Amino acid sequence: MRQQQEVVKRIRDKLLEKAREDAKRIIEDAKHEAERIIREAEEKWKKKVEETKKKILEDAERKAEEILIDAQIKARMKITDEKNKIIELLMNKIEELIEKGIYDRSESLRKLAIEAISQLELKEVIIYVSRNDKELMEKLKSSIENELNVRINDIKEANIRGGVIVESIDGGIRIDNSYDARLEIIKTRLLPQISKELFSGEEKH
Repeated sequence: MRQQQEVVKRIRDKLLEKAREDAKRIIEDAKHEAERIIREAEEKWKKKVEETKKKILEDAERKAEEILIDAQIKARMKITDEKNKIIELLMNKIEELIEKGIYDRSESLRKLAIEAISQLELKEVIIYVSRNDKELMEKLKSSIENELNVRINDIKEANIRGGVIVESIDGGIRIDNSYDARLEIIKTRLLPQISKELFSGEEKH
């Protein structure tokens, strides 16, 4: 688990610098566009007020306000859209690095299996791994069984990118320690923090 966290931290640190540069450029462009929209709206508002006679002044002001509000909404939507694109790019990069395997896959598989089996607290389990990891898990089986005093009844293939899924013999209980599940944890727990670091201070503009 600790190694997995360290991998995620290294990936995050490596990508944050590039992401910040891209974020700054994209958001600055969005801000300039937003300022242009608002400036044009303000000019339209001033011109309309100047040209409008007193009897229609109230309607003109209301219309100008609607234009300004619409411009501000569009500006915020554009900035939000660009931020979401950056976050999506970041997650794609993380998935790409996981696929390339910038870590000791055997040790990662062993630790994830031990962690999941320990949580189940059972004496006999079934382990699911990706097709590419099945042979590797067969080699790790004995050492894991000896270390935890557990019997791995079977090793089966699952449609996952890596890691393990450990299940009780009757299939009633399972622990998903696959890379896919770990990636979801990154999305739900770390992305808000990453987003805050990338865009800190931007909300004031």
